Amino acid sequence: MEKLINLHTNSEYSILESAISLEHLISYAKHNQLKYLSLTDHNTMFGVPEFYELCKKNSIKPIIGLDLDVENYRLVLIAKNYQGYLELIKLSSKKMLNENVELNHIDSTNLFIIDHPTKGSFSKFGQSIEIKNYYINSLDPKHKNAIFTKEIRILEKEDNEILKTFNQIANNEEEEFTLPEYEINEKLPQNVLNNIFYIIENSNVEFPKEYQNYLPQYDLKIDSSIVLKEIVYKNFLEKIKKFEKYQNVKERINYELNVINSLKFADYFLIIYDIVKFAKENKISVGPGRGSAAGSIVSYLLNITSINPLKYDLLFERFLNPERITMPDIDIDFQDDRRDEIVEYVTKKYGHQKVALITTFQRFGAKMALRDVGRNLNFTQVDMNNISKLVKLNQNLDEAYRTTKFKAQMLASPKHELLYKNARKIENFPRQVGTHAAGIIISNKNLIEIIPIMQSSVSNIQTQYSMNYLENFSLLKIDLLGLKALSTIKLIEQKIREAYKIKYNFSNEDEYTEQLKKDLDPKKAFQLLSDGNTAGVFQLESPGMIQTIKKVKISKFSDIVDVISLYRPGPMQYIQEYIDNKNDASKIKHVEKLYDEIVSKTHGIIIYQEQILEIVQKYAGLSYAKADILRRAISKKNSEEIEKFKDLFISSSIQHGQSEKVANEIFSKIENFAQYGFNKSHAVSYATTTFYFAQLKANFPLEFYTVLISSSDSLETINKYVIEAKNNLYTVESPDINVSDFKAFSDFEKIFLPLIMIKGLGKVAIQKILDERNQNGKYSSFFTLVARLNFVGITKGILEKLILSNALRNFGSMQTLLANLTQAYAYAETVLFKDENGIEKINFGLSKEHTIVEDKRDLSFEAKNESEYLGMVFNAFPTLKYETKNTLNNLILNIEYNVAIIVDKIFISRTKSKNKEYIKLIFSDRTKVVETAIFNDIEKYRELKDGDILIANIIMKKYDGLISYSLRPNWRIINNSKKGEQ
Repeated sequence: MEKLINLHTNSEYSILESAISLEHLISYAKHNQLKYLSLTDHNTMFGVPEFYELCKKNSIKPIIGLDLDVENYRLVLIAKNYQGYLELIKLSSKKMLNENVELNHIDSTNLFIIDHPTKGSFSKFGQSIEIKNYYINSLDPKHKNAIFTKEIRILEKEDNEILKTFNQIANNEEEEFTLPEYEINEKLPQNVLNNIFYIIENSNVEFPKEYQNYLPQYDLKIDSSIVLKEIVYKNFLEKIKKFEKYQNVKERINYELNVINSLKFADYFLIIYDIVKFAKENKISVGPGRGSAAGSIVSYLLNITSINPLKYDLLFERFLNPERITMPDIDIDFQDDRRDEIVEYVTKKYGHQKVALITTFQRFGAKMALRDVGRNLNFTQVDMNNISKLVKLNQNLDEAYRTTKFKAQMLASPKHELLYKNARKIENFPRQVGTHAAGIIISNKNLIEIIPIMQSSVSNIQTQYSMNYLENFSLLKIDLLGLKALSTIKLIEQKIREAYKIKYNFSNEDEYTEQLKKDLDPKKAFQLLSDGNTAGVFQLESPGMIQTIKKVKISKFSDIVDVISLYRPGPMQYIQEYIDNKNDASKIKHVEKLYDEIVSKTHGIIIYQEQILEIVQKYAGLSYAKADILRRAISKKNSEEIEKFKDLFISSSIQHGQSEKVANEIFSKIENFAQYGFNKSHAVSYATTTFYFAQLKANFPLEFYTVLISSSDSLETINKYVIEAKNNLYTVESPDINVSDFKAFSDFEKIFLPLIMIKGLGKVAIQKILDERNQNGKYSSFFTLVARLNFVGITKGILEKLILSNALRNFGSMQTLLANLTQAYAYAETVLFKDENGIEKINFGLSKEHTIVEDKRDLSFEAKNESEYLGMVFNAFPTLKYETKNTLNNLILNIEYNVAIIVDKIFISRTKSKNKEYIKLIFSDRTKVVETAIFNDIEKYRELKDGDILIANIIMKKYDGLISYSLRPNWRIINNSKKGEQ
């Protein structure tokens, strides 16, 4: 008899209950020459598809089961066949939808039912249950249905430490597991062995290999292919002018329709069409396109995208390949603050049980694994902070261990060695279940009949399987993404409409095109981009990107497309070559006429995947479809496929009269660039959004800055836009209790900042203040303000924050208001009374208002507090009394000046590439705000504090068109924020 196995195994997907990863389980099976493995996770089936796939790949028979809570005990259920598997997913779903599972809910026809070894009805209460195919844990030969199982949660005794860590995280009871033999002892009673063998032999779950079409039919009365063609040609006639320049348009449309219909994807396109139509009809902003779908003329004619693929030489085969049948993948961007309405519409249209969100797993990263294991091993918080600092962001533990400092720390003691060993074991284990930010599944039948589901944190159901495995079950993922950039655009358009009565609508291609002709000056936008003035511009905000676009000297739309495609890890190495070739065409290395022609638009460099397809098709005469298969093989580094295609490419090139030597050279270039090549369809779509941002900023800067400030979620980001707005000569008013709102607004070339930016001021308090102000009018004095706000429950702590942020500056200086605060609260008590119904009210006629006692103003104190609560100084410029004729606004390039400045903000950051510390410094005087970074000799700069006033030597420099400021480390601190006058 072959080796028998224990039938009850909990894996990593019994989250925080097992120390066994599926990969470890497979490795264990191979090492011990096991031909079977079982998986019976607790109540869930998260790991089933991965387990099934790993087993099949390693020639191991998968036995699929479920460890299920039923009434007041647990059962281990094993599927006999696919029908049994369907019964398991029904039961797991019921449990994960927070429903009670009772014995009479279980149809055991296609299941083996095993009493749980420690928590079953028989093991706990000594009671068998009445159900078909039932087995009890017993070694008594008298029991015909006796079986032996143990709960397997560890494969090594020392992994009990891992379980302790998990118990601590999940607040579970401590439970130590003995190490049971995974293999069954052959000395067990024969009836027990026979029963185990019988279950193993008769558990044969095979998932369907054929694709099942689970897409809902768009129109139940008419064939979907006919509906699709009708809509496409109707819209083609409406857009016919857009195709006047292009040949063979109908041939392209018919070709795409034939491929879509032959693959039975008409309903998919119609479903997406309907979703986008709903969004646009309900004034929900939709992006111009995303991913490879913009390469389809059918997508364009369905208004799914607003990118004409013929205009930009975009290829359908990059999106849908007739020679490699994969499901289409259309991702749609919607304004992020209304995405939920889209999901709600889809759910209502197709049914709550047929639409699901998609599960993701939040896994242990290196830092989290170290911290959780460290807590179990009684490391202090300080110890763990120091250890965690040695691990870079996104670095795994193996990578960290290759660094000298981290390795030395991990070898410091046996306890440290155990920390590393156990953290490494749980790294990448699931820690908790999450929800995919964008993906949904739509089916024509209840999803519980296809895959296990669970309750989402919101009202929808959610798949138990992650997105990597849904296609295996013929389920199509649709990504409905929320893009903040679209919400920002919508708000800017709204501000422009309010200010100038001009209607803008980026989501409507025809309206947008008309706007470009009339109101938006592209020359201004290109100048803005060339100057690197791109704070707030979608995709172009980072310092490295700003440097790049200034060097590229962007002058046309295709430059933007190229730059956002090159500015990524990998192709970044070709940016300088691209710039050199663009600025001097004589530097382009010529290879062959056809090749040169294809790469001429990108200055001699392959940037796009579509270019690879074109080269293969035009030079070697292979189809676009075959070319795309080659591209995929190279991107996945499939050496066997690459070699096969190389032979095909060379032989086909020779057949088409090309030189073998040149063909080899071209293939080498394809092989090199295909690793980094970007999807041009996506690049064009996103560059369209980028350029619109640039046009809005160039033509309507006041509205642009106002919305960007309101949309920002941190003081640092708000002040980045404030600095730029001020440097562009707009007046920016800091929060004011009588003027400011929840969001920033603009009026007569002024921007008024929102109350929400005051550090420590919450939304609830702000809403109370605004409601009170709207009901009773603006505040006329400090004493009545305190009385009114006290009456609606605004605490003294909140009032102090309002004072220290200078939001009450029109009533007196910070020092004056703080000095009068106690007196103001005393006054507030004297104006309170109760009416005849016992309801407390205010009557300012009850007490005479006190006269405010003026206190000496201290600008340094005010500057320090503005910096603390607003992130920078707005009103209190203590530099004024030290100011000479030299100010930040009148410096001349490359000359060192003595300038009085205030340190608005100083903080330490780290470079992304080398994790090297540097200092980021924001300083200002009354004329200008400057941001700079210090990378060398940073120790001297550490002595500076927010609010310090300096007389400093400053040089303004210009490098690659970018202005920068150097602060020499030989300053004199005039008024230290911590020490007072020096």
